[in-house]
Amino acid sequence: MNEYTSSVLLNGLCKKGKTNKAAEILKKLMENGLTPTEVLFNTILSGYCKEGNMEKAYSTIDEMESSGVKPSCITFNTMITKFCELGMMDEAKEWLRKMLEKPVSPNVQTYNILIDGYGRKREFTRCFEILEEMEDNGLKPNVVTYGSLINSLCKDGRLLDADVVLNDMISRGVKPNAQVYNTLIDGHCMRGTMSNAFVCFEKMVESDIETTLVTYNTLLNGLCKKGMIKEAEDLVVHILLKGLNPDVITYNSLMSAYSDAGDTGKCFQMYEKMKTSGIKPTMNTIHPLIRVCKKEKSELVLIDKIVQEMAEMDLSPDRMVYNELIHCYVLHGEVLMMSISLKKY
Repeated sequence: MNEYTSSVLLNGLCKKGKTNKAAEILKKLMENGLTPTEVLFNTILSGYCKEGNMEKAYSTIDEMESSGVKPSCITFNTMITKFCELGMMDEAKEWLRKMLEKPVSPNVQTYNILIDGYGRKREFTRCFEILEEMEDNGLKPNVVTYGSLINSLCKDGRLLDADVVLNDMISRGVKPNAQVYNTLIDGHCMRGTMSNAFVCFEKMVESDIETTLVTYNTLLNGLCKKGMIKEAEDLVVHILLKGLNPDVITYNSLMSAYSDAGDTGKCFQMYEKMKTSGIKPTMNTIHPLIRVCKKEKSELVLIDKIVQEMAEMDLSPDRMVYNELIHCYVLHGEVLMMSISLKKY
C-alpha cells in the first residue's frame, strides 16, 4: 500500500470517528516498511482533535517527531484550532510559542484561527495586536481575517468598530465578500438600526457584490421586528423582481410581523401561500399563527385547525407551542377542547 492509498484509508476512518483504528493501521503499515509522512500523521492528529481526544493528539505529535517527521504549519494549526474552539486561549498561545520555537513560521491561516478564537472570547485588544503581528511578519490579512473580526465585533454589539474594520479592510485593498456585508447587515438589524443596515446594503450593491436571499431575509427580518410592515412588503416585491424565490425564513418573518400587528387575515393568507408554494412550515411558522389567534375565543377553531395540520405535517409542538395552547384554552375556559386538541400528540 503506497502513501496515497494509505492516506485515503486513514482519512476515511478518521472522518467516521474511528481514529484509534486509523492509528493502529498506520502503526502496522510502518512496521511493514511504509515510510510515514507529515500528511499521514496530520490526518491522525486531525481525527483525534475532532474527537476531542487531546491526550492522543499530543502522543501523535510525539510519535511523529520520534519517527523523524517534522511537525509542519498544518500540524500546529490543527492544535491551535482545537484549543480556540474550546476557548482555551492560553493553550492556543502556548502552541503558537512551540511553533515558533521549532522554528515553524505561522501563516495567514494561523493568525486567522487566533483572531477568531480571541474574537469569540471578546478579547478584541488581542485581536488587533495579532493583526499588527501579521503585518510585522510580512503577512497580509485577507477577507477571512477581517470577516472573522467583523463577525465577533457584531456579535458583541460593537457595530461602530465593525464599520471601522470594514473601511480599513477596503482601504488596504481587501475586497469584502457577501458574507462580510451580510454579517454587518445582520448586526445592525439585531440592534434595530435599520438605516445603517440599508447603508451597508447600498455599499454592497455599489461594490458589485451579489446580494443573496440571505441578505434580503436579514433585512426583512429586521424590518418585521421593528413593525415596519409596509417597508417589509416593498422589500418582498424587490426580492421577486430580482428573480429570487422566498423561502421559509421569508414567510416566517412576514407572518411574525402580521401576528404582532394583530392582522389574523394576512397572517393566515401568508401561511396558505407558503404551503401552496411547496414550502414546508416549521415551528417558527406555527408560533405567530397561535399568537395571533389566542386573543379572541371565536378564533379557537383556527387554532384547532393549526394543531390538526401540525399532526398531519408530523410537526411536534415545542415548549412554546404547548404553553401558548394551554394559555389560550384556559383563557377562554375551553379546558375540554384543550385536552382533545393535545391528545393528537
